[in-house]
Order: sequence, then C-alpha cells, then structure tokens
Amino acid sequence: MRTTLFPFLCALACRGALAADPAPGDILVKTNPPDARILLDGQDTGVLSPGLIPKVPAGSHEIRAVSACATAAATLQVREAMVERIELDLVNAPATLVIGSVPPGAVARVDGTEVGKTPLVAVPVTCGSHTVALSLDGYRTFTATVSTDPLAPVEVSGVLAVRRVGRLQVRAHPEEAEILVDGVVVGAGRVDLPVDSGAHVVTLRLDGYERQDRSITIQADASATVEARLSAEKEPFVSRIRWANLGVDATLTAMTLGLAIAARSDWQRSEASYDVYTSLGYGDDPELYYDTQVIAPLRAARILGGIAGGVGVLAVGGFVFLPVVGPASP
Repeated sequence: MRTTLFPFLCALACRGALAADPAPGDILVKTNPPDARILLDGQDTGVLSPGLIPKVPAGSHEIRAVSACATAAATLQVREAMVERIELDLVNAPATLVIGSVPPGAVARVDGTEVGKTPLVAVPVTCGSHTVALSLDGYRTFTATVSTDPLAPVEVSGVLAVRRVGRLQVRAHPEEAEILVDGVVVGAGRVDLPVDSGAHVVTLRLDGYERQDRSITIQADASATVEARLSAEKEPFVSRIRWANLGVDATLTAMTLGLAIAARSDWQRSEASYDVYTSLGYGDDPELYYDTQVIAPLRAARILGGIAGGVGVLAVGGFVFLPVVGPASP
C-alpha cells in the first residue's frame, strides 16, 4: 500500500511546488529621446528603446536607460504574467576619468586644462571625447584621446618615454621667411632650438616665394642644420600666353582697321577719279584706264581687307576663349 501511494504523493508535491513558482512578466520601456540602451539590474539586455524586455521574473527590478551622454534609472515592480510599462526621461550624465602614469607625478591635462598630478582617482569631465596629455621633466609628453562612459569611469594610463633631445639650426633666405617645425611656427630667418630626437619636417614659407619642405632626422645629443634659399614664384605659363595673345589681337585689329580705312578711301577716290577722267577725256580709252588703274587696286584692297578682317575675328575669338585654359597669375 505504501509503495502504491508514494508515487502519487510525490506527484502531488511536485505539482504543488511548480504551481508555487510565479509566472514571469514583460516590461515595455520607452525613453525620451529614443534609441537608448536598456539595462535590467545592471545587465545589458540588448534592447533599444522603445522596446520590450520579455520573461522578467516577478519582483522588484532596476531599469536603466543609457545613450551616448545621457542616462536615467528607475525601480519597477514586475507582477506575474503582466506587461509593465515605464517611461524614462534621459538627462546628461557626468563622467569621470582615472589617470595614471609610469613614472607617477606627471602633470595631467584634459583638453589643455591642468587637472593635477598622477595618480588621479576621479577627474570629473563631461560625457564625450577628451584629449589627455601627461608631461614630466625629462620625458616625452604622452597624449591619448578617450571617450567617456556615463556608466563607469574610464582609465587612462601612460608609460612615459625618456626624452632624448638634439639641436636643430635653420637658416632661411630671405630672412623674412617663416620657419615651421612639424607644422608649428618657431621663428623666421634663423632659429636654433632643442628638439626631440627622431624624424621632423622643416617648412619654410614666404608670400611670393615657393614653399619648401625638408625632412630631417635629429640624433640625440647631436646638432643638425637646414639651410634653404626660397625661389620666387614663377608666373604661370597660361598667364604668359594670355599677354602674348592680347598683343597679337591688338596688332591684327589695328591692321584690320587700317585696311578697312584704306579700302574706303580708295573707293571714294575711285568715284572722284572716274568723273574727272571721263570729263577730261584722259587717254585714248578712259574706261580701260579707269579699270586698270583704279578698279584693280580697289579690288585688291577689298580682298586684303577681307582677309585681315577674318584673321582679326579669329584673334578676338582666341582672346575670348583662351582664358578658360587655366588660372590667371595671382
């Protein structure tokens, strides 16, 4: 009898235990603004707002929404087999940096502002991207760019390299030329300054002269010299063509006008000459004389005038369209 009742009693007990487990619920999360990450009890759910977190155990839970630089949190009671709704308004969240260096004692600057000497446990900053620089006498400056997180401090640690320096001397001609080392203006004409060992770029520039860039490697505890003479900028070839074309245009235009005036004058003279020749009865055949001595030169003048006019039109067209070939000289 006991053997027969035991499985039955066990089944009843197990059924009662299962019935006692609360059914999970769901949470529907909405945020302002949307597209925030949703965390449940500190764990990222992979859900973006607005979104549904399914099968959440009944009970009290912390809901946190996080965007790039804003966050919001609230506690929510989840009931059995229910869909709970919550709406969060995101606010800008402060962030912190933890800054260290090897060796310690370096001056730390965040976005150019000194914040103390390393180690620094909690440096308050705004959320976003920041540039951290660590400097210490005898060491090269360490620089890093970091993006902060409103959920946790961001650690920045720099290992400073021993600084080894050499000297760089630059002589520029003309002396008014500006001198840049690695893009930073260091003087004009002549400079003599200490620089870190390694590769550098020396630039010389002056208005009206061609810019020069020189690459140089500085050895530790050694000196290097750069001497350069800038060349005056040359007038662009296209600009010179324009001036030559303008001169040709002016010459051909003058020739065209001259021939046109000459042809007009010959025509007027021919009309007067014919009247004179016919009235005086000059020669045995005034008509023949007039054709050979007046009309023939007039026709030649007309032909030459037409040719010169055509050349003048081409020249003017060349002057109009040539400037599109390239830029004018400054």
